Amino acid sequence: MNDMKSYDYQLQRSNLFTEEGVMMVTILRDRMQYLLKLSGVVRIRELIFNSFGCTWDMFACVDLMVELNEIQEVAQPNTAPLDRIFISAEGIV
Repeated sequence: MNDMKSYDYQLQRSNLFTEEGVMMVTILRDRMQYLLKLSGVVRIRELIFNSFGCTWDMFACVDLMVELNEIQEVAQPNTAPLDRIFISAEGIV
């Protein structure tokens, strides 16, 4: 039997408002902006490469950026979590 929990943004979101969480959000937001300027598109796999902390918290950082309308996910069917793709939300109405 598999007892592993699934990622749940609403559960992980509260972790982003701790001291460590705020630091993680800041670091990943800066990295996301840098990578978007370089290529215009970012995959989570590259965003979190060599990052520290809980992977689910890093996913929550990305989902927070979506919630704040800083980035937008490019929807793709049957995408693995690490292969989710994002673009800048600037100019999106």
